[in-house]
Order: sequence, then C-alpha cells, then structure tokens
Amino acid sequence: ITGLVDLGTSWTRARMGLQYDYDFPDSLFVQVDRPGRIRVYQGEFLVTELADGKLQRIKGIDHHFALHGPVHRGLNEIRDLITPPKIEEPRDYHNFEFIALRNVFTAIANCISDAAHGGAVILVPPESSLLSEGLRVKYQQDSAVLQEAFIEFMNVRNRTVDLVIQIEDGKTSNSIKGRYAQAELDSAKAHLNLVEAIRFIARLSGCDGAIILSENLRLLGFGAEIRAELRNETRIREVIDEM
Repeated sequence: ITGLVDLGTSWTRARMGLQYDYDFPDSLFVQVDRPGRIRVYQGEFLVTELADGKLQRIKGIDHHFALHGPVHRGLNEIRDLITPPKIEEPRDYHNFEFIALRNVFTAIANCISDAAHGGAVILVPPESSLLSEGLRVKYQQDSAVLQEAFIEFMNVRNRTVDLVIQIEDGKTSNSIKGRYAQAELDSAKAHLNLVEAIRFIARLSGCDGAIILSENLRLLGFGAEIRAELRNETRIREVIDEM
C-alpha cells in the first residue's frame, strides 16, 4: 500500500479512476457507507461486506490471475523436491502441478471464508525482506508442514499416474496391479494430509492478523500487521474539484 486518495463523495467516479471508459483500476477499494457498514472491492469485484458486525457476500475465490506469479515462483523453488512422472506427457504434468499449487492457495482462502470471521493471507517470495520492513509478525514461524504435505501429494500422484498409463496400455501383470493398489492407498493418505495441512493454516486466521506464507508453501508467521507508518516525506492531497 503506497497511499490513500480521498476522491470526495463520488464513489462511482472513484472506482472508475476518473475515466470514462469504465476501466476499473485493479486495486483495493474500501467504501465506508456509514458507521458499522464497510464494503471492500478489488477493482470492480466486491470482495466482502461488513454490515453491523457480520461479514456478508463471502463466496470465496476460484481462479484469479494475480496468483499466477506466486505459483510459478513457488514451483521453481520446490521443483527439485518433486519426482516427475516417467511416462506422462510433460505438458499434462506441468499443467497439473500448476493447478495443484494454485488450488492450495485458493483452498486456504476459501477455508477462511467458510469460517466467516474474515482473515488475510500474505504471500511473500522466499527470503523476502517484507517480513522485517513491511510487516509486524506477532507469531513468527518457519514451518514446512504445508510444503511437505504438498510435495508428498505430488510425488504419490506422479507414481500413480504412471501406473494408470501402463494399465491403460494393457500391462496388467500382478506386480503392476499390486503397485497400483498400494499407490491408491498412498494417494488417499497424501490427499488427506494435504487437506488437513490446508485447514491447519486457515485456522490460524482466527488469531487477529494476517497469515504469512512464502510462495514455496512455508508458514512464516501469523498474527501479522502491515506496517502503515507514514514516511516523513509523504504528501497527502485532498481532491476539492474531482473534475
């Protein structure tokens, strides 16, 4: 957050960015209608509404392009820890791993939404200076519980899909059938462990403050506050005539 701009009483013009092509700026808007009623938008999309102490219109998130960068960078950090499939087409595998990691982030956000008490997840690059410069972290951590669960899920998935391809190609020896049966059990266990790790991370939003996750799925802290002290040279402007 680099600053706040007061655009007066014309909320519609504020969200239009004072333009006439209705191209909503891709930024966070906080609309205060009256005491006890606040709406939060990201660009043209209503994120949530607080009305008389209750959060409303919480529908979670599904596919958001803002996650593409963190997902790509996170995969680059942990790819050496994941054993790729030997038979599956690389394109199919890379598509799956991208969607799988993106779904971890969205699942955490949606678990927080289901709890209906609000919360925030801040994704930071590994070795980011944001922890010391931009955040106050009440409970600092360095937990790999989510990262390890995701890596195990991917490794088991990759072993399983290679066995499925062999069976579909007509290889039905007892050895392959036995390995496939074990792989299915391992897949169910790995999936459950990943789900529980996601729920564990999401529950930390019950503590006042944001959850801090690195893009490679390490829990760095929770109960975090964004530093908002004004710098000495900060200039504040009030728009008198919006035109």
